[in-house]
Amino acid sequence: MPVLLAQCALPPVLLAVISLVQRRFGPAVGGLLAGLPVTSVPITLFTALSHGSAYAARAATATLGGAGAVCLLCWTYARVARRLGQAGALACAGGAFAMGAVALDVWRPGITGAGAAGALALAAVTWGWPREAAGGDHGSGAGPGSGRGGLRTRMLVVTGWVVVVCAVSGPLGARGAGLLSPFPVLVVAQAVHTHRVAGAVAVRAFLRGVVRAEYAFLVCFGTLAVLLREVDAALAFAVAVTAAALTQAGTARVAVTRGAASSRHSVAERPQPRPTRIAAAVPAAQAKAPSAAQHTAVRPASPPSAACSADTAQ
Repeated sequence: MPVLLAQCALPPVLLAVISLVQRRFGPAVGGLLAGLPVTSVPITLFTALSHGSAYAARAATATLGGAGAVCLLCWTYARVARRLGQAGALACAGGAFAMGAVALDVWRPGITGAGAAGALALAAVTWGWPREAAGGDHGSGAGPGSGRGGLRTRMLVVTGWVVVVCAVSGPLGARGAGLLSPFPVLVVAQAVHTHRVAGAVAVRAFLRGVVRAEYAFLVCFGTLAVLLREVDAALAFAVAVTAAALTQAGTARVAVTRGAASSRHSVAERPQPRPTRIAAAVPAAQAKAPSAAQHTAVRPASPPSAACSADTAQ
């Protein structure tokens, strides 16, 4: 009963925090927070409590490889968001995640292979991230589901996913549960909401933040896959969460530094406006026209008047 209560209480709280952070600091920061394994770690923890550390270690290995499928999902959604809308982008992104999960299930890599696959997918997606075109879609403002009702719906979806995955983790086995665990249901719910309310530009910024957070995801589940076989589960989760938090802090710092440098570079390279013909002609005309002082200096002395000449003669 305590485990079930935790499964039902933790996901909506995390989603509410992420929604508030995104509303305050923007979609990029919201994506950095949502990309953390805020649902995968609780699922792995509940799996360890229900089935033991060795079982959870095998599930964590499968989840580690699932980071690559998450990157594919984010890249696909960002790529087609402008053309297909929320439903079409979600269908394409879900298909990309399913393809990645099936490939992992066929391959069945160990810890090293799963970590390498996730890292390579992360590098490829980061390098090939779609560039934003000028005059992008900025959304239509508040839409359906943008208020408290929308938040409650997302909370129910995320909570239901966590409860279902934890319930089927036994029948599916460690690998099946590990492949379902990384599916970013919280990211998907928040991305669809952001797309509907703020448009394609905002959802791309959100998903870019999610991809940047995958470094912490890899560190977290790489640590869990190793330590759950060697030490107590509580210590393994404490070390993994701490390592993920430190990695995320470094990633956020690098992202902020690069963003500031990019802004300075774009300002420095901004073309200066060329002067118009009239503006250029005014200084030239001023240079050619003599000043009043020059007129006074070169003005010849006037000849004496006739009256003055007569007085002088007398």
